[in-house]
Amino acid sequence: MIKVNLVPAKEKKKRKEFLVYLGIGGMFLIVALGVTWFSLGRLQTKNSLTKQIQEVDEKSKAYKDQIAEVKDLEAKESTLEALKKTAKGISDNQRKVLLSMDQMAVNLPEGVWLKTLIQGKEKDWNKFTLGGFAFTQTALQKYLDVLGKPGGGFKEVTVNVKNIFVATGNNRQIQQFEISARMAD
Repeated sequence: MIKVNLVPAKEKKKRKEFLVYLGIGGMFLIVALGVTWFSLGRLQTKNSLTKQIQEVDEKSKAYKDQIAEVKDLEAKESTLEALKKTAKGISDNQRKVLLSMDQMAVNLPEGVWLKTLIQGKEKDWNKFTLGGFAFTQTALQKYLDVLGKPGGGFKEVTVNVKNIFVATGNNRQIQQFEISARMAD
């Protein structure tokens, strides 16, 4: 039996070339599909991350508003604390002043009277200057002793006798004085 090749050699060669080209084209197609699939996956990841970043930015804006609100409240709180300290200081100072004035009035002996009371002379709010008159030196000394004693509410008590008058009807001496004293702490 004789075999006869009915397909010419050129045809065989073309068929082999076609199969090789088809294989190479298929490989390129597979590689292109793989690159496209990989690119789409990266694009989808990028879009997902962009969306997450936008959500985080929106949340951070809300947090920024809350942080600003908290800082505002902290500033108000510190202002209130300062006001409370100031009010407490004023209240304590008023209490001291009232107690000191009460001591001045309660311990005032007979024959001594006050005409002026100045607080804060020379911008020292703990300093008082009392001006008044006394009939006798002993009454004035008694008043000074009471003001300057420990627990009396005053320290650094000094007296300055300004004038000595003689009253005409009763033939009495009247001493004009000025007492400087500092509130005790």
